[in-house]
Amino acid sequence: MVKPYGFRIPALLVLCLLLAAPAPAQETLLEPDLLLTLAPVDTLALPVAGRVAGLAWVGPDTLAVLDAVPDSVSADHRSHMRLVIGGRDGAVFETRDFTGLLAAGLAWDGESFWSTGPQDEGRSLLYRVSGDSLLVKDAYDLPGHRPVGIAFDGRYLWVTDRDSGHLDRFDPRTEAVTRSVYGPGFSPCGIAHDGRYTWLTDAGTGMMYRLSGGRRTWSATVTPESFMHRGEEILLGHDGFSLFYVPDGEHFAVRVVFQ
Repeated sequence: MVKPYGFRIPALLVLCLLLAAPAPAQETLLEPDLLLTLAPVDTLALPVAGRVAGLAWVGPDTLAVLDAVPDSVSADHRSHMRLVIGGRDGAVFETRDFTGLLAAGLAWDGESFWSTGPQDEGRSLLYRVSGDSLLVKDAYDLPGHRPVGIAFDGRYLWVTDRDSGHLDRFDPRTEAVTRSVYGPGFSPCGIAHDGRYTWLTDAGTGMMYRLSGGRRTWSATVTPESFMHRGEEILLGHDGFSLFYVPDGEHFAVRVVFQ
């Protein structure tokens, strides 16, 4: 039986209103006009035997490296993870094994080291490691499950996550992630803070970006002619004076300047 039109008109009106309504707004990043040219200055040998998984400066002449050394005995070549603290001259001051615990990223806040590792549910944990004892003090949940880089900006820790495309801000005071923002690319990796700007590499685009302000707004792009590493996890570090990047698979860091 055909229903009277009185019962059909409201449904049609609702459908028309839904079709005419604007789509929910999505976060978009406006590409800045400013382009920067990066130039290598020199290289710094790192005290590692395997792959560099994290880099942080403890002082002007002291650095820490997360060293992933492949295990030639195991069938899956699982890496032994070591935290190595040494000097610019290649001297090793201390080494601590963190196999099965730490996996990626390294930052120093003046008292503690920070790094990430997986947990059973497929998510990731953020670890605080005592700078005095090199023992794990705390562990916190992260929203992503593929973190790569960590940077400390003097107040917060910023953790990149390749799968989500997020930069997650962790507040050590409240012990919680208090903000997540999208990076300019879609697979953020290395991150470093120079006291004013935050620098970010992206494996998806292969490029390096400059972020500004509390919301880490995209403010400049490094020209692809001077930096292009698509598909590579390029880590970043800052010693208080200069920016460094670690080529994927290499045992050295490249000090750079911007022209």
